[in-house]
Amino acid sequence: MAALYLHPTDQLLKVDVMRGTDRLSLNVAAVQTRDRMDQLADVGDPRKSHVGRLGIFGLDFDDELRSMLPDLRISSGVIVIGLAPQFNSVNTGLRTGDVIHTLNRTPIESVEQLRSAVAQFKAGDPVVLRIERQGQLQYLAFEME
Repeated sequence: MAALYLHPTDQLLKVDVMRGTDRLSLNVAAVQTRDRMDQLADVGDPRKSHVGRLGIFGLDFDDELRSMLPDLRISSGVIVIGLAPQFNSVNTGLRTGDVIHTLNRTPIESVEQLRSAVAQFKAGDPVVLRIERQGQLQYLAFEME
């Protein structure tokens, strides 16, 4: 079935299926689907979205992003659209799709604000992020390196 994702969407594919001893031939339309995070990664400018000290790429919330992610409990913050582990020496626990709402109890509204706040930390400083992951609010705690 993976072949359905590899062909143009306007093309019908002939699929032969065995059902017991009977062979069925079906014409199936190719499927075009993309993960929401893939769509968001296309929107982000790597130079503007990179938060080096956290090893992430993030996006600010705007009306378009809110419409793409209507199930969020809090529709503000920075959404993690990718990880850049080669730049990240600290294990934050962040994952693609996480939404960062606060950093040490300070609300985060933009990538630039997050980048500026993280730049103030020294090695060994405690950091607590309040995030939303798959509809659940949680905290990630770590020390800045």
